[in-house]
Amino acid sequence: MIISRIMNNNAVVALDENGDETILLGKGIAFQKKVHDPVERSKIEKKFILESKNEMKYVEELFRSIPPSYINATNEIIETAKNTIGTNFKEGNLFISLVDHIAFAIERKISNEMIENPLLIEIKKFYPNEFKVGALALEIIEKHTDIKLDEDEAGYIAFNLINATLNSNKTSIKEITIIIKNLISIIESNYNVKLDDNSTYYIRFITHLKFFLYRLSSNKVNNNDEFLYKIAKDKFKKEYECAKQIAAYINDYYNFRVPNEELGYLMIHINSMILHNKK
Repeated sequence: MIISRIMNNNAVVALDENGDETILLGKGIAFQKKVHDPVERSKIEKKFILESKNEMKYVEELFRSIPPSYINATNEIIETAKNTIGTNFKEGNLFISLVDHIAFAIERKISNEMIENPLLIEIKKFYPNEFKVGALALEIIEKHTDIKLDEDEAGYIAFNLINATLNSNKTSIKEITIIIKNLISIIESNYNVKLDDNSTYYIRFITHLKFFLYRLSSNKVNNNDEFLYKIAKDKFKKEYECAKQIAAYINDYYNFRVPNEELGYLMIHINSMILHNKK
């Protein structure tokens, strides 16, 4: 493989045997090297191919602007995730999203601009393994950068891992999008409203639906606690009827019965969204 462009001392763009550009990472991989020099294969620690030239341009600019410690931390987090979760991630996409997020999170921390994670509780509950890696990631980041990030960031890192896992899921993003569109239509029809798709509550509900549908397709739904369902069913009569219609649609589409605990969460999210949509 021949070096095409040098991003920093630990990252290069190289041409493989087919003439395709590949990003190669490795400690000192570009040390004392020039464009057109061959790559020392023993120094290659990670490699991935990006899908578009725009992505390649963005990654090159990113790698030139961030310290190597961010890249090293990202590599260690991904390896930790692979060992802990046991998922074969699409590492190129995960690496880019993760290193970009880490750089942005550290920048916010230094500027004392904290952003609360509104889905932290759900991520902890529904994706404990990913959140565990997120918590370990904070320790890894602190080890490499001396920056201690808050727990909210563990949730955001977990979210990156969840997205990377979902992207390899058998249910396509396009399919999920179509289902969500139909579920929103069910809700709007039940309440005779047009939902505000710019609302924070709408966005949170859509995120909940995505998590819910991915859990269905990977058979990781929550069905061990009906306490929430019983409370929501008694308190939110109209939401219960709407949630039942959603469950019927899911049953027709997936041939899968929606557990009561999941219906409980659906009712709460529907109630919150509709309540704030009227304001």
